[in-house]
Order: sequence, then structure tokens, then C-alpha cells
Amino acid sequence: MTPPYRYFLIALVCVFCVIGFAFSNVVLADGPIDEALQKLNPSVEQKLQHHFSRAHVAYPPFALTLIANKKEKKMELWARGSEMDPWTYIRNYRILAASGVSGPKLKEGDFQVPEGIYPIAYLNPNSRYHLSMKVGYPNAFDLEKAKEEGRRTLGGDIFIHGNRGSRGCLALGDKGVESVFAVVARTGADHTKIVITPNDLRREAPLMNRHSQQIAWINELYASLKAELDVYSKGKIFQHQASVRGIHSSPSS
Repeated sequence: MTPPYRYFLIALVCVFCVIGFAFSNVVLADGPIDEALQKLNPSVEQKLQHHFSRAHVAYPPFALTLIANKKEKKMELWARGSEMDPWTYIRNYRILAASGVSGPKLKEGDFQVPEGIYPIAYLNPNSRYHLSMKVGYPNAFDLEKAKEEGRRTLGGDIFIHGNRGSRGCLALGDKGVESVFAVVARTGADHTKIVITPNDLRREAPLMNRHSQQIAWINELYASLKAELDVYSKGKIFQHQASVRGIHSSPSS
């Protein structure tokens, strides 16, 4: 007969496994996100509140979309105050580094920035690159195409982070990532997505090169990205900027 204490030990191990799994999917970092927000200069969120007020969107908003255009090296921030509100342009950020060329990421070690529509998996307040947010690569589309082609090592660990270096990630510099980190933290990673494109598909046809031309499904990918970007009308950006009077700062300020 099994001694009662063995049942207790087994139950205790199960409890710790469940707790560990739950926490591993929330924040993979040593310090809480709230502490990281408190350490930021108050001007970070003051500027965000100014941009949101100027766009007539509540801060923090109901949902966020980040649009990262590789060629233009710009990341746009769009938001909506409720599920029924239209998407509104808020501001943009300079992408200081994004390694690789136009075209999607295919395998581990190719140092390509992925292209597609991705969730934000989690925020890391203790990143080696100041602050960071994990991009939910690979997505279902990436996995489907990899399975069709027999590719198994797709890579991962794609982040939006501070600093100026990139090995498959999007580097915004420390000031830029502080602003994005703050608004994503306030809104919630589960209410945030990022659209990564080779170039601004609202303005011109997709950039093609030797890498992308060899991909059989590249037109399918870019058609889906173009359809997604059509929701975020570029004309709204120009209307928004034209409505701002007496403000001489850069759009990425």
C-alpha cells in the first residue's frame, strides 16, 4: 500500500507544475511590468497622452495595432477607443535596425525579420536590450507553409526592443521602445497586434528580390497584408497631421 505522504508529495509537485506553467506564459522576466512602468520618466506617458488626446482617442485605448514597414523603417501606432470605433492613427516611431532583406522569415538563423500579422506574446521588462516585446512568430500561416515545404526549424525569439542592433528583430532605440512598451502594457498584449510588411503596401507594390521571388506563396502573403493594411487608411495620417496646428515636432517625436 502506498504511504499517504507519497500522495501528498505527488499532489504538491502537480500544483507547482501548474503554477509554473501559468507564470511562464505571462511574463518571462524577473521583474514585474508595473515596476518597469514606474521607472520610466513621467514624460513618456505624458507624450503618449498628448498624442492620443490630439487624435481624440482615449488613453489607454481598447486595442492597438503596430504597423512596421521595413523599407520605410517606420512603425506606425494605430488605436481605437472601443470595439465599435474605427482605427485611428496616433503617431509613428523610427525603426533604427531591422536585419535581413525584404521577404518573410523562413528558418532559424536567416536573420530575417518576419512578415505577417502577429500577436504580441508577452512583454519583457528585464530585456538585455532595455525593454522588449515578443512578436508571436511563427503564426498559423507560417506554420502551414513550413509544413507544406517540409521546413521544421523556423526560428523564433523575435522581439521589438531598445538599443540599435538587430538579428531578426525590430530595434526602436531605448526612447522609442519605452513609449511602445508603455502603451502596450497599459492596453494589454492580448489587445495588441503587429503587422510587418516589406514596404508600405498602401503606397506601392511589394518589394521583390531574389529571396522573395523564390517563394511560391509570396503573392498570397502580400495580398493578405495589403488587405489588412487597407483597414488603416494612409489618408487618415495626412488628415491627422494637417489638423495639428502650432506643433513643429517630428511625426516620430
